[in-house]
Amino acid sequence: MRQLNFNSKVVSNTRREFGGELLKSRRKSIRPLSSKHSLHLVLKADTNQSGSLRKLHNQISTLVKKYSIKFGVKVFKYAICGNHIHIVLHTPHRLQYRAWIRTVTGRIAIQFKIKWRHRPWSRVLSWGRDFKTAVKYVLQNILEYEGVIEYRPRLKSRAHNKN
Repeated sequence: MRQLNFNSKVVSNTRREFGGELLKSRRKSIRPLSSKHSLHLVLKADTNQSGSLRKLHNQISTLVKKYSIKFGVKVFKYAICGNHIHIVLHTPHRLQYRAWIRTVTGRIAIQFKIKWRHRPWSRVLSWGRDFKTAVKYVLQNILEYEGVIEYRPRLKSRAHNKN
């Protein structure tokens, strides 16, 4: 018999990532969400016709803040980059997340005539190091886009290399 480990990872036996390019050639499944943990979300836009999302920074920020309050979603950090938006958030319930994401992405698409490239990519974050790393990554995206630090290409994650 094995002793239970109370310090184990949050979602060790289940998927933690969902959406984006990971959905190509895959059947539908439920998005992993946790009411006890935060979420790293990436919304990728097709900016060929609409141009950079960065020029809409103030309007998009206003929408994100407004609907976060309305639906009870806590946004810790977000970055509006050229063709994508990073958001680290916490949602108390799946239904609130669904209402929030539908409203925010819908309003952005309609008001600014933006077409989303993929379904939102998300990853459930453990509190502590995992959460701090995600917030630091979002901050790095802000600084790189503003030219404060030099852009460093990312290595593809293991999930992306499985194809």
